[in-house]
Amino acid sequence: MSQPSPSQEGFWARSKRKNEENPFILPAVGLVIYSLYKMSASLLRNDRVGFQQSQRMRVGSQILALAAFSGGMM
Repeated sequence: MSQPSPSQEGFWARSKRKNEENPFILPAVGLVIYSLYKMSASLLRNDRVGFQQSQRMRVGSQILALAAFSGGMM
C-alpha cells in the first residue's frame, strides 16, 4: 500500500499515523521537554545539585528518545 504524499495527507493525519507506527517517541520527547523545564527552573534558583540532576535526566531521556526512534526504524 503506497502512502500519500505529505501535502495530500495533511499534518495531523500524518502525525497520527507516525505516532501509531512508533508510540514511544512522543512520551520520550515529553520527558526531554520536562527535564529541560526542570533544568531551567533549577538554573534560575541557583540550585547546583538540582541542575546537575536535571542535566543527567535530560541526557537519559534523550538517549531513551533516540533508542525509541532507532527501534522504530528497524
